[in-house]
Amino acid sequence: MSGRSRRYVLMLVFLSALAVCAVSMRYFMASADAYPFEEQAAVYAANRTALLVHVAGGMLALLAGPVQFLRGLRERRPVLHRINGWVYALAVVSASASGLALSGHAFGPPSNKAAFAMLAVLWFIATATGIRAVIAGDLLQHRRWMIRSYALAFSGVTLRAETLLLAVAADMEFAAAYGIAAWLCWVGNLLVAEWLILRWPPGRRGLHA
Repeated sequence: MSGRSRRYVLMLVFLSALAVCAVSMRYFMASADAYPFEEQAAVYAANRTALLVHVAGGMLALLAGPVQFLRGLRERRPVLHRINGWVYALAVVSASASGLALSGHAFGPPSNKAAFAMLAVLWFIATATGIRAVIAGDLLQHRRWMIRSYALAFSGVTLRAETLLLAVAADMEFAAAYGIAAWLCWVGNLLVAEWLILRWPPGRRGLHA
């Protein structure tokens, strides 16, 4: 993949994240008894603080993440790279902690709850491992773990896209589509992340965190 192609991919990722963030603003504007996800309206109303912390942290992580993969920013504005990196990390901490708290109230069977709990834990671990690597001066492992971290962050986008695709294109019931997407949205993203890590081995100019 050429440098231009990578820029196009990053732009597509950012625009997809921006679209989901724009839609997610509804959670801040809806009243406690009128959340857009009707199946979970009562649960969201009872856990409003955790929900809004999760949505805000997720939105911030989705938007801050792609900026970290801009090689030019890292090389020419290292201070901004570090500041944005810490913003991303703090967003992940808030979103993953609140996401774990909310996972026990996830829509659907226990398997859905397990999927979101695992996502929250793995997202925190990937991000913390990436931070520890850069503090230790291991930039290669830092980049690899931050690719994994953002792949998990991007599950907020793929969850919605895959649920819609399965429900509409595959003509599945919403509950069934959502149950599949609850796992596929982050497992699939991690597989893509591992492919990217293998695609740009050490010594080649590729994605940088």
